[in-house]
Amino acid sequence: MNRLKKVLSPLFVACMLVMAVDYASYAATGSSLLLGRSNSTPDLTTVTRTKSGPALSVRTKTKKNAPFVVNGRGRVANLNADMLDGLHASSLGSRAIRFELPSDDPASQISEDLPFQPGTYLITYNALINTSAATAGCFVRVSDAVPYRAQAFAPTDGDGDVYLSGADIIVVDSSSDVRLVCTAVGPFNVNLQSNSSVKSSVNALRLSSVTTQVLP
Repeated sequence: MNRLKKVLSPLFVACMLVMAVDYASYAATGSSLLLGRSNSTPDLTTVTRTKSGPALSVRTKTKKNAPFVVNGRGRVANLNADMLDGLHASSLGSRAIRFELPSDDPASQISEDLPFQPGTYLITYNALINTSAATAGCFVRVSDAVPYRAQAFAPTDGDGDVYLSGADIIVVDSSSDVRLVCTAVGPFNVNLQSNSSVKSSVNALRLSSVTTQVLP
């Protein structure tokens, strides 16, 4: 009998502790918190930690599992996120860049360096070229990759001027050398012009993604 009492006494104490914890939960929320079940209450549920540190830890079986499931679209105040889909805030949204090009001395080829950060860009340019050649052209060169991007060639007018524009999508990495190159057809010099009325420039819009569709 004494041995039975020794076994039952700790068991009774453990049961009382479990009941006390559940009772405390019931007293605080109005009902017990059931794990693995759906819990609902008309009032706000608050978890407060009396010491410094996180108040709640939610762990999933693997890192691929979502820690929460929500059905609301409202903004949560003071909820900070470091990254979204692997991107920092500085990489999100549209970012436009404009390079205004200076006038150059005549040369057989003009090559303007364009300091891009890594990313994918929709690039456009407008260039006023003067040359003695009958035809001049410009293109965007990304390192030594061919074909060159945004190629545009056109005949000059009676004064040797030609206004060229082109557009294309380019992909830039940390080692890319991006340049706008303008040249004349034949052994002639060209010079890039930019003044108060005409601004030769390169414009770029950073893109988050590009989808290619092949039309029939």
